Amino acid sequence: MQFIETFNFDIIIILVLIASVTAGVYYSLYRQARKTLALVVPFIGLFFLHDLVMGLIQTTPAVNGLMNKVFGWIAKFLGLLAYKNIMITGFVGLILYLAMAGIIILIYGFFPITVEKRVLTKTKRFSRVVAGLLGFINGYIIVIILMVVLKPIATIDYDRPLTAAMNETSNIYIPISKLNEVQNANIDKYAEYKNAFDSLSGKKAAAAYEAIADINDDFETLNDYFETTMYAQLGADSQALVDANRTGTDFVSAFLAEADGTMVLESVLTEEADNPEIASITEKLNYLKSNKGYWQFFSEILENDYDTYDYSAISASLSANQEVISAEFAGIRERNLFLERLDDLAFFAAHFSEFTVLAADAAIVDLPTYLTSFSDLLIDSARLNAYATAFLTTEFTEADPIITALNGAFREYSSQQETIGLMNPWMALDCRIILAHRNAEWMTAKTWETQPLLKSYMTDTLTGITTGGFGLYHEYFFYVYLAGDCTFADGFDAADFASVLSKLETVVASGTLSAENAVSYVENLFLYPNSVIFVLEERENLSPTFFDDIYAMNHAYLSEELKTLLGG
Repeated sequence: MQFIETFNFDIIIILVLIASVTAGVYYSLYRQARKTLALVVPFIGLFFLHDLVMGLIQTTPAVNGLMNKVFGWIAKFLGLLAYKNIMITGFVGLILYLAMAGIIILIYGFFPITVEKRVLTKTKRFSRVVAGLLGFINGYIIVIILMVVLKPIATIDYDRPLTAAMNETSNIYIPISKLNEVQNANIDKYAEYKNAFDSLSGKKAAAAYEAIADINDDFETLNDYFETTMYAQLGADSQALVDANRTGTDFVSAFLAEADGTMVLESVLTEEADNPEIASITEKLNYLKSNKGYWQFFSEILENDYDTYDYSAISASLSANQEVISAEFAGIRERNLFLERLDDLAFFAAHFSEFTVLAADAAIVDLPTYLTSFSDLLIDSARLNAYATAFLTTEFTEADPIITALNGAFREYSSQQETIGLMNPWMALDCRIILAHRNAEWMTAKTWETQPLLKSYMTDTLTGITTGGFGLYHEYFFYVYLAGDCTFADGFDAADFASVLSKLETVVASGTLSAENAVSYVENLFLYPNSVIFVLEERENLSPTFFDDIYAMNHAYLSEELKTLLGG
């Protein structure tokens, strides 16, 4: 849990560097050199030794099995099972680091300076300057470590000048800094850009509109259930209470009404405590209670059926009656979810005309046509380039954090336009923008395959959807490693997926992932709601029989659990 939502890390950098330089000037060159060597040299040693030691561990079955068993138990106990590989690699790195630091301190101890010499010898100015520079190096390393340590409790703003410079320079040489960029900085930026592009594309507005429509349908279904089934299951006293508050066949309003200061459904739940059907009754009535605000909207505010209004009319009505509706939600979580949906609708409604002009598509007349047009725009480099330029030169009538994030994203896009143009256009734009910053490391050198910390993190991420990085890196892995030859515009079918599985076999054969990892990755393609598979389905680029065809396939990487899911 992050307790500090935004954090100016530049302040910490300045304080640490000042303290480190001051300490270096104060201490003698001898003492400061010992601290610097003990702090810096092990990082250099890790660069050469870490991969070697991890290789020895992984090729020694007894040791590898023991490490996996011990850290599997520790990770499970701490609720961090998704991070087991990075925990093992990090532990090995820490032990190596401490061992090398200890050896340096021990060797340094063989060449002591006597107390008399330290006291009687005047420290030269040059010596203090050099000690101060060594102190600066110490501070630099400490800052990098703090970036990682503070991440779980604070959202670090990596765009601050000093923080950006520190992150930019350090990750080339220091593995833990590179891990921080891949695990934290990239993921924070991905979350920011994905949220912004989901708002710009209309996805969030459409999702909010559909979610409320589903709740409206649920109320209709429940009302029929109350009338035909549940009413008869209630005792006479409960039926009488419902009847006293019911008009015609409107059972939902009856349960949500208040009698003597208590909601009818609360009284019914108390009265029916010993009812054999109490579990089902409780589930249905608690759903009504949790969504009472929506019922207020459907039954008291809207004059016609929900589906007769478009998203903009719903947004306007919800905004005009926000306080009245919000007051009807008993739970904070439900109220906040309502407000989030309202914000998504209101943002898009406020900017729809501006976004439509930017899209330069006469076919756009409503939200559905806008969704299609914008989706097509993202895979058309010429239109996308023109759109980015137009967006950056537009003065929006109402600025907010999403517009600010979009401006930042399109500025990065413009600066990396040529590089991004070489990437697979079907990869999400937010992913392309982030990866373009280190394009060679992801597309040609593929640094993560050769650095133990990065490989452990990527292995954990590609095989588990709870690490926070799956959204970004599963797309990268899919389009760069597995589906580069697929022509998605012509449809993606079981034959294309068979080709993906074949490419995955090659990845496993190269040692980049294990067969077990491959099985988990494929499972997550179908478990993660925003995976490339479901994006292709949204765009209607999947063959109509895709899921049935995958269910009928036999392959070592298609687990029985996944086949059961697809079969359901």
